[in-house]
Amino acid sequence: DAEIRKNDEYWLAGTSKLLLRCDFVYCPYGGLDCTQGMVQELKLASENGIPVYSSLSTLVNRELRKRG
Repeated sequence: DAEIRKNDEYWLAGTSKLLLRCDFVYCPYGGLDCTQGMVQELKLASENGIPVYSSLSTLVNRELRKRG
């Protein structure tokens, strides 16, 4: 179990660095049925002002509007 947690922490640290470079996050689950890692990533996005979209149409409409 400790080895699995250690491995999860390694991957979460790596994906967190990538996530912080994103313009937005698309999560079709709307936060439901998320793994613990996904929950942490969504929280990290929210804490850093990265928009999280659960609807593809909302994502497209808002991002296109922002880009002119």
